[in-house]
Amino acid sequence: MKSRLGTALVVCLAPALSVGACSSGGGGTPGTPLPPTPTNPVVGGFTSFAAMPKPGTSSLPGITTEVSYVSSPPKFDLTSHSTPASGTGTVTLTVDTGGNITALAVNGAQSSVTFNAANGSTFGNLAIIGAPNATAYQTGDGKSLAIGANYTALGYNYQTFGVWATGIASGSGNIGAISAGAATQNSAVPTTGTATFTGNAGGIYVDPQGQGYLAASDANLVTNFGTHSINYSTTNSAAVNPTTAGTLSNPAILNMQGTLNYAAGSNDFSGSVSSSGLNGSAKGRFYGPTANEAGGTFALTGSGVQSYIGAFGAKQ
Repeated sequence: MKSRLGTALVVCLAPALSVGACSSGGGGTPGTPLPPTPTNPVVGGFTSFAAMPKPGTSSLPGITTEVSYVSSPPKFDLTSHSTPASGTGTVTLTVDTGGNITALAVNGAQSSVTFNAANGSTFGNLAIIGAPNATAYQTGDGKSLAIGANYTALGYNYQTFGVWATGIASGSGNIGAISAGAATQNSAVPTTGTATFTGNAGGIYVDPQGQGYLAASDANLVTNFGTHSINYSTTNSAAVNPTTAGTLSNPAILNMQGTLNYAAGSNDFSGSVSSSGLNGSAKGRFYGPTANEAGGTFALTGSGVQSYIGAFGAKQ
């Protein structure tokens, strides 16, 4: 069963990427203010979502890809952006006794976003055909947005991923992608055999004219642990303009393929990826005690301001 971020995305993030008008897919009413953070949260290391303290706060270490951009306010139409840069970051989740997220913070190398009741943040599930497997968060001033994988709906236990944007409708800001979780110890990565990881990929696509789209795909990582190589591919891509709600006429241009590699005794893989007219790279790592899951980020560029920045997650 497909469980990617979106097939035929039905997103109502307008105007200026507002989440207030979206239809619900479960797990929270769209446009609903984030509830107050539980008192005396427990702050600790992250091992799995199953073991995450509830209520409590957990910090998930991760890897990021980010760019800075210039746009034409009040639209999210980009006129220029920097070269994609890799870095490290964290996703900090605060949950209530039921495991529901009450606050979210993403810290990257170049920018950060925080969503909580104190800054008037709202959240809502993207109305997606199939399952409520992505959630949008927006600050009260509308200038920062994040879209994260619903790890519960997707069945991920060791990692999650998402994208964020700052400076919306202000003329400049940052776009980032993150993959975060409990990374597999280098010594615990299998050295023989093969495995296929299936999951999801999503990000922000900017066309040659500078118009931005929210994009999503199915992701596959066919891994050979003996040769330390991964055949990475995404299929069934879909994209929607968050301002006009129009869909990308040729979403197949976002279908990626490439070979990722890692050194023996290492858990970090990387390599070149490409799609129709777009070229770039992806990086990632295995998550869980024995490489149960995998995730990472990617960045591709094309003609002019054309770019696609995002992240992926998958499990065996």
